[in-house]
Amino acid sequence: MENLNPKDKRRNINKTDIINAAERLFFSKGYNNSTMDEVAKESGFTKRTLYSYFTSKEEIYEKIKERGYLILNDLFLEELEKEKNSSEISKIKSMGYSFLKFEREYRGYFRSIFESEGYMVECELLEQTTLDMLQTCIKEGVKKGEITDKIDCVSISLILWSVLMGFVNTFSRKEEYIKGYFKKDIREVTENGFDFILNSIKKEKV
Repeated sequence: MENLNPKDKRRNINKTDIINAAERLFFSKGYNNSTMDEVAKESGFTKRTLYSYFTSKEEIYEKIKERGYLILNDLFLEELEKEKNSSEISKIKSMGYSFLKFEREYRGYFRSIFESEGYMVECELLEQTTLDMLQTCIKEGVKKGEITDKIDCVSISLILWSVLMGFVNTFSRKEEYIKGYFKKDIREVTENGFDFILNSIKKEKV
């Protein structure tokens, strides 16, 4: 790590303090219900000071999303390492459970990723890393004859990612309803859901 002078170190600490304060506020009140005035109050800085570090509330939110993607990608890498000798379908399924774990244990970060569109290069690169891990499994699955080659790998990865995000988000929001009305355990529904999704991309046996 490069050596920083005291002024730069202080700036980094201040930026981190502002992001931490905004994170607490956004996660408790919601991003749309929070203002820069409230972020300033929560962080202990003036609004003018905030704007000396960040151009907008959106820019702060992107930094929070970056944190979320870093956590998610670490969870994926951890599971892929555990499943390194498994089939590619099993690897993708384990990524699905990692995503479910991410939603359960890091709900604020999950919502920050799910509910907004990124515009910063850093966030886009981190999301691309996420998709690249998924795409690698798909490409290997096609080579091994596990996954269909009738659809290109990029399309499959984008479809799976979109379905997975919607799937986990819906089940998270409707868990009590599913338990109460349908008398279904969310774990069972999740397991069936993952199998249903993955069966759709398996290569048909001749």
